Amino acid sequence: MTCDVEFLAEVNAALADARFDWLGISLFEGGMELSREPHRYRISWSGWLSTTSSPTVSSDVHGYVFAPVIGPMIGANLLEIQHHNGIYELRFSSGQSVFAGHWPSDAADHVLMVDAITDNAPFTWGLLD
Repeated sequence: MTCDVEFLAEVNAALADARFDWLGISLFEGGMELSREPHRYRISWSGWLSTTSSPTVSSDVHGYVFAPVIGPMIGANLLEIQHHNGIYELRFSSGQSVFAGHWPSDAADHVLMVDAITDNAPFTWGLLD
C-alpha cells in the first residue's frame, strides 16, 4: 500500500495534540472527533482497529466490537498518525496506540478518511489509503 505522505504530513501538522472528544460507531464503520482550537476534525474508518498492527477479530464482526479498542483513548490527545506498510498507527498522549487497516477482502479504497468539521481549517478532507 502507498501513502500520500504530503497529505499525512498536513494531517499531522493540523491534528498534532488535538483532543479526542467524541466516538461514534455504527454497524460497519466508526469515527472519532478531535478538537484543536479553533478547529474540529473527524477521522473515520471502515476497516479494522486493533491494539496491535494486525486485526485481532474476523472480518465479519460489527463495528461496535472496536469500541473497547478506541474508547479508552477518549480524552487523550492525538500525537501523530504514522504509516507502516498499509497500516496506520494513531499514537495518543496516554502512551497507547490504535492501529487501523483494510480487511484482506475489503473493497474500500482507503483506510482512514480525515475531514475538517469547522471552516477555514488547513485542509477540507482527504483519504489515507
